[in-house]
Amino acid sequence: MDKKDSKLLAALLMNSRASMTQLAKKAGVSREVALYRITNLNKNIIRGYYATLNLNALGFKRYGCLMQFSRVSVEKEEALIEDIAKHPFVTFVGPQIGKWNVAFDIHARDEIHLQSILKELKLLAGTHLDTFVITNPGTNYNYFPLKYLGLKKEGIIKKITIKKTTTIDETDKKILHQLAQHARTEYTQLTKTTKLSANAVKYRIKNLEQSGIIQGYTISVDYNALGFQFYNLQLKINVLDDKTLLSYITNHPNILYYYKYIGQENWDMDLGIIVKSIEELRKTIIDIKKDFGDILTIHNIVMNPALVKDDITPEGVFN
Repeated sequence: MDKKDSKLLAALLMNSRASMTQLAKKAGVSREVALYRITNLNKNIIRGYYATLNLNALGFKRYGCLMQFSRVSVEKEEALIEDIAKHPFVTFVGPQIGKWNVAFDIHARDEIHLQSILKELKLLAGTHLDTFVITNPGTNYNYFPLKYLGLKKEGIIKKITIKKTTTIDETDKKILHQLAQHARTEYTQLTKTTKLSANAVKYRIKNLEQSGIIQGYTISVDYNALGFQFYNLQLKINVLDDKTLLSYITNHPNILYYYKYIGQENWDMDLGIIVKSIEELRKTIIDIKKDFGDILTIHNIVMNPALVKDDITPEGVFN
């Protein structure tokens, strides 16, 4: 992958619904060359294209879940994780190496709905479920995907914000569903699904964007194919004002995201760490402890060897 590929990836991370002409201009190539290069990137780098939606505005809250299994073979663990990924309200599923076997997120309307989902997931795991932890909805979540490309620019920052529930109709849901699954869905396809004219579809999408329900369009990339190893660092923070720490995280080249929690008992923040070697991981951790060892402690660290389900809006939200 060369610099022009990196520019195309950066442009798609910023707006995966941009036209091929716009993407070509960003990369400094012709439209035909951009199309050829993106076709190749689709084969081994780009996992998918999707719209990022503010599900708080649609009445859903996001919860993280960590599960530990017992008495499982590699094959059984893989089967259990695949079953979890199929749940209609589960997103972002990945196996872990460490204390936990799998990490995933749940979108639920309220505590009653959450307990119903957990009951179904516990039945899936059966006697193999040893223990699990649910993390409360985060107060702050920022994601810096351009760091995959070694770029200092912050790029897309996805923030979880609590907004007043917004009412949408079934036609809006159809549009959101298709864009969440594939952000580059063309207007001709959307018109077939909705039975509306292209202009009417464009008007609805614009309204969904302006209301904040559609927060942007991006891609999922295969970090392994880019040469990265992915780790999750859980931190316990003992200060109230952590602006200096957040600034450090935002600018650190190896920290892909942070997720700050409300009232989590054992840890207060998750950091997503991307590195190309175990030595680079060691240096990153030492640097964090050197600069902030007086205000934080490391609760746990786990390796995320792969991604089973991308961080896209789950099917259940649209039903």
